[in-house]
Parts: sequence; C-alpha cells; structure tokens
Amino acid sequence: EQILFRIMPGETIAWGGQANPNGKIPFMVEFEVLDPGNKWMPEDQINPVGFKPFEMIGLQANKSDFGTSFTGEIINHNETTFSQIAVSIILRDISSKLIVGYTGFVNQLPANGKAPFEVDSLGKVPEYASFEVYAQPWEML
Repeated sequence: EQILFRIMPGETIAWGGQANPNGKIPFMVEFEVLDPGNKWMPEDQINPVGFKPFEMIGLQANKSDFGTSFTGEIINHNETTFSQIAVSIILRDISSKLIVGYTGFVNQLPANGKAPFEVDSLGKVPEYASFEVYAQPWEML
C-alpha cells in the first residue's frame, strides 16, 4: 500500500517501487482514490495556485554491473520552491505493458529553477523497450 500526499490540478502521476511480488506477475493490481476528507481543496486554494506540471529533460538510462541509474533534470515552472519531489521511473515492454517502476527523491527544487535527479534500480533491471519519468510534490499540505 502506498499513499500519495497530493495530486495537483493538471498533473499526471505515477509511482513505482513498493511491491515485491517475488518474481511473480501479480494477478491483479488495484488502485483506489480515497476521499481525503478535510484535506480536499479546490484548485484555486491549493498552493501553488495555478500549478504548472514539472518538466523532465536530459533523460538517460545508465547501465552498470550493479543495476541501472536513471538520470536527468527536473524543471520547476512555478513561483514556489518545493522541499521535496518524488521522481518515478516507469518501464514498459514493446507492447507498452508496465514492467516495473522505481522512485527516488529530489530535495529543494527552487522556484523557476531546475535540479538534477537520479533514480537507481535495486539490482538488475528487466528488459524494457521504453521508460517514462513522472514527478510530483512530496510534502504534506
């Protein structure tokens, strides 16, 4: 079970790296959006108002004998500094099926600035055809 802190307006999110099926393909994976109760906020009241999704550039997969390191830069187009950002890497096969995901963190992403990121696999990465990168604020409201 993984609880995501918040989903910003207009944001597409992903998360990877929590499940360990011991080498078996799960029969089913469930996703559920829970009513956040008193933490739900209208778009014009959430900080930062007018949130602009993060941009990812310079994406690379760097393979070694110990695993794979996914690197790049995250660009913040908002007037707000974020104390922590979760960066998730999602790997897909040739038919676009999800294979595996990994998540790492970036600390102190400056307002209207950018920061490098690195997300490491834990061991050998399965064969994949493509990967996607997603970033989301990782801080309590």
